[in-house]
Amino acid sequence: EKGVVVGITVAGRTIAGAPTGFNLFIPIVEALQSLSIAVDGTETPLSPDSTGGLEPGFRDLRWGDPVPTGMQSIGNEMYVRRGDSLRLGPIELQAIVYFFEANRLNSVGLVPASRSIAEMEKLLSLQWQMPVTGREGDGTLTWETAETRASLSKDAAGDVHIILLPIPK
Repeated sequence: EKGVVVGITVAGRTIAGAPTGFNLFIPIVEALQSLSIAVDGTETPLSPDSTGGLEPGFRDLRWGDPVPTGMQSIGNEMYVRRGDSLRLGPIELQAIVYFFEANRLNSVGLVPASRSIAEMEKLLSLQWQMPVTGREGDGTLTWETAETRASLSKDAAGDVHIILLPIPK
């Protein structure tokens, strides 16, 4: 009911006619792109400049990077970047805020235009090429890699927020 397709099996291995559980598959994002199949009205699940995956940072910034030249401070070590693309693959964003601590990148906040957690779950799983890795009691969804944790939640006003954080080492 709430599953996420992450790939399409294109071949499998059997021994003496019995399946081994070893399958070859194409990640769903690549399969949809190669077939030019639209997802929720977008031309492809990932924008041409996106590599997909949940990276250790955001775009050209990595966790721990100093504040780059050209960022505009909005107070309390929070910054925005003029000309920042307000898209994350197929997701339209209202805002991107970069949070620094001691002049080092320590989180990024994204505010999607959509107020639907279900829609965002589906699109983020496609964008990051992985299913949700955690569901918390308050409805917060998480995706996690070795270096980055992303959380998707809705506040009391109904606004949806995506927070990207480094995983402590």
